[in-house]
Order: sequence, then structure tokens, then C-alpha cells
Amino acid sequence: MSVTQEWDVATEDGFLTCYRATFREIYGYAGLLAGHDRAAAEDLVHDVYTHTLHRARRGEMEAVSYGYLRTAVRHRWIDRWRSAERERARLGRAAAGTSVGAGAGASTAWPVEAEHDVAAVLADLPERERTVMVLRFVDDLTMAA
Repeated sequence: MSVTQEWDVATEDGFLTCYRATFREIYGYAGLLAGHDRAAAEDLVHDVYTHTLHRARRGEMEAVSYGYLRTAVRHRWIDRWRSAERERARLGRAAAGTSVGAGAGASTAWPVEAEHDVAAVLADLPERERTVMVLRFVDDLTMAA
């Protein structure tokens, strides 16, 4: 799929065409970031498409590209990760020295088929390392970015 291809989202039919054309790839990318947490991937995708629809209805955007949607997923993932880190730090301070776990764990396993060995390995990494690996090797971002 071309990163620069655009879809008209100003109309309902245009938005649905965009959704149908991009959903599989956007959901797959969210799944790489979320690892075993399928609910988190679903939430990311839902948030991105909902936000896009609201912006289109308010007249703030007329067209959207695959690249825009993918970047929106990435930014929302990083925002959620930062929020979770701040919450863990806050809980750590509140516990006054008691150790705080890394979180509640995955709610649902991400379905990984045998030919998706890389996705399986990524899913088993801790959240921070998985995010770094996806941003570096899937999005081709460098330390300078």
C-alpha cells in the first residue's frame, strides 16, 4: 500500500472506502506495537479512525493517507506508553518504596500464525523494548528522529 495514497474522508462513503482499504494494515501495525495485548491494538485502531471521522465531520480534513493513519497509531501508542509510565512512577512514589509491577498484563493473546515468527518474538518482548524495535525496524526511525 502506498504511504501517500489519499482517500476522501469528507463524505461517509469516502470514509468507509478509506476504512476498508486501510484497516487490515493499520490493525496489523497496531498489533505489532501492542504485542499480546489485542485489546490495546483494537483500542488504538478505534481511536485513530474515530478521531479521523470527527475531524472530517468538523471540516478539519478532507483527505487522509495511509501514512497519516499509521503515524497517528504510532503517536497514540507512544502517548499511552508515556501515560502508563507516569502512572507507574506515581504509584511507585505513593507506595513509598514498595515495588510496583509493570502492569496488569495482557487481556487477550494476539493471534500469531507460524509464518509471523517476527511478530511472535516482538509480542514476547517487554513493552518498552517492543516499542523501540517496531519504531526502529518497522518505521525506520533513528535515534535522531
